[in-house]
Amino acid sequence: MRYKLVLPASLVCVAVLSMLCLRIPFFWDTAYFSKQANYFFVHGFSSLIPPDDLDNGGFPLYGIFMALCWKLLGRTLVVSHLAISVFLAGIVYAYYFLAKRFLKPRILPFAMLFLFLEPCLLTQSMLMTNDTFLLFFFLAGLNALLAKNMIRYGLFLVCMSLCSIRGVAATGALVLVHLFLEFKKGRTHISSVLSYVPLVICLLFWAVYHRIHSGWYLFSPLRSSTDERFLDLSGMAKQFILTGWKLADSGRIFCWVFLGWGILFLIRSRQMTPVFKRLLALLFIPLLVSLALMIPLSNPSSGRYFMPVYLVLFLAICFVFQQMKRKPAVIWFLVLAFGLISGNFWIYPERFSNGWDTSLKVLPFFQLKRDMILYVKENKLVPGQIGTRFPLIDSLTDSDLEAEPFQFANALNGPVKKFRYYLHSNVCNTNLLPQIEEIRLEWKLLKALKKGEVYMALYENPDWVEERHQTP
Repeated sequence: MRYKLVLPASLVCVAVLSMLCLRIPFFWDTAYFSKQANYFFVHGFSSLIPPDDLDNGGFPLYGIFMALCWKLLGRTLVVSHLAISVFLAGIVYAYYFLAKRFLKPRILPFAMLFLFLEPCLLTQSMLMTNDTFLLFFFLAGLNALLAKNMIRYGLFLVCMSLCSIRGVAATGALVLVHLFLEFKKGRTHISSVLSYVPLVICLLFWAVYHRIHSGWYLFSPLRSSTDERFLDLSGMAKQFILTGWKLADSGRIFCWVFLGWGILFLIRSRQMTPVFKRLLALLFIPLLVSLALMIPLSNPSSGRYFMPVYLVLFLAICFVFQQMKRKPAVIWFLVLAFGLISGNFWIYPERFSNGWDTSLKVLPFFQLKRDMILYVKENKLVPGQIGTRFPLIDSLTDSDLEAEPFQFANALNGPVKKFRYYLHSNVCNTNLLPQIEEIRLEWKLLKALKKGEVYMALYENPDWVEERHQTP
């Protein structure tokens, strides 16, 4: 009876989490998608393709969905968080039933606790990200596939492919999982083939529609020389190392090490059952597909790209738990839980790319940003004279859904010395540390804020001040 409370308790946790996050604004890449939503909110849906700078080649499902919610209930952060909470509840529901397929009832609490301990998923859930859409459709599609409900499976494939270009890649991973299962079974039913017809039709329609209205298919000409550039062998090697780091970051290295030990344990104890082998296939097929698509491209790898992999990883770990004695399993769970919790506070030197959107250490950033904006307003500083970098360059209209178009200037649009002020934070993940160090040494510090592992500092350019007060 007590195990039946696991799902309701998990859904209550989702509701509480959503209530606690109602003031958190759009952040990091989610601010990009909120710009899409703002576009559709203002201009309507006569065209499904946003402007070039907001068009990533995929169907703008997130932007359209959020714009519709705003039109019905109001354009606020509260409405946005509540809209995303539906998908968060769906993730919990789908993950629970996926866990039930592989785990005994006594292990289900461990599996559900992992869901709320994973730093990346927890943070992404609080930030209203597009990846929550993709993760829900992936888990729902995988459940439908394993249940042999090919109609629902085909429907979720279509929805997942409409999330983004990465959604199309995740769709390909599920297709390969399906092929693996069919190969193991040794026969293919006609319904399995027909389940892909809606997907093919939708993808072809979107490709043609997008080509007619934008002039390109998948890779935007605006990003062909940056994030969507193919790498040489040296670049691929660096991307491989970076991707491996992101997979192991935030405490997940302990989970991967334990799984490696667990596989050896099951082999030696002759407990490598067909069920566990199937679970490993569900883990490694999507992982290998993701690696094959990410490593050749220059787009920086992120931990959030692998969230479906993490959840299946936890199921594999829990399967090892149920083959162990209770006391060692509990001890191992506590060790892994501690590793994941500690992962929220792992921080690297600024020359490395910290995953601010994939761990809870980012949370102080939002209050610090509000405090800095308040300082700027109280001292009547001009935002357009304050240079900074992503993610501080987002307009309050896009990040906080405020009517006031408050926005700092993008320092990438010119030399830093042309700005009267410069606003820096370690959340900016800058690769121009010599320039920042020069600002710290030569510019005047006006305001410094720090909370937790996040800091923010506003500097005034002395050369700009001297030029302004120079007598003719």
